[in-house]
Amino acid sequence: MQILTHPRDACEDKKILVQQVSDYLEPEYSPSHVVLDHNDYSKDNSVLEDFKHLAFQWDRRKSRARVPAHVLDLMNDHLCFNLVWLSRKALEEEEILFVWIVAHEFRHVYQTTKSISFDDLWKKSRQLWHAEFRNLPSSPLGVAELDADLSAMQTARSIFGVELLTEFLQRRPLPRYPYQEYTLFLQRLEVACRGNEKQR
Repeated sequence: MQILTHPRDACEDKKILVQQVSDYLEPEYSPSHVVLDHNDYSKDNSVLEDFKHLAFQWDRRKSRARVPAHVLDLMNDHLCFNLVWLSRKALEEEEILFVWIVAHEFRHVYQTTKSISFDDLWKKSRQLWHAEFRNLPSSPLGVAELDADLSAMQTARSIFGVELLTEFLQRRPLPRYPYQEYTLFLQRLEVACRGNEKQR
């Protein structure tokens, strides 16, 4: 896995955290490349909407249109099989959320390289939503995103410990789904999924 920064030699502390996440997770989670991009694309209409998000995962099945030149050069490299791009906004986040974002995207890498059945997770998430969380909008509760958030929560807990993760989750909502109750939903879902194949 190559960790690249734009501009070069920026964000050394975040590179260490990316490597820490990779070291914790299995090799199948790591993309061939990670880009820490300090450019601000929020008002740049020439690039894909993905570049206005916190982060995204790319592989060779996806488009290379409307991509900044330094990222396109990587995507065109025959050694680049999959890529995780991290935004300036993500790089400016506190460490525990940054680790969550990285681990979430790394789980998407794993999802694309492994045959994963989401049947049990889908069933348990729908049961939980119907029983206790119907006030949460269901549209962002796609099973692949839930799977990635569960993996991210477990990774953050392993790296920072239960106490710091609990304090973080009580203090602020997650950017992808900014409802405080969503974190409780995730925690309940994790308990419901225990005893099945480990969500790592």
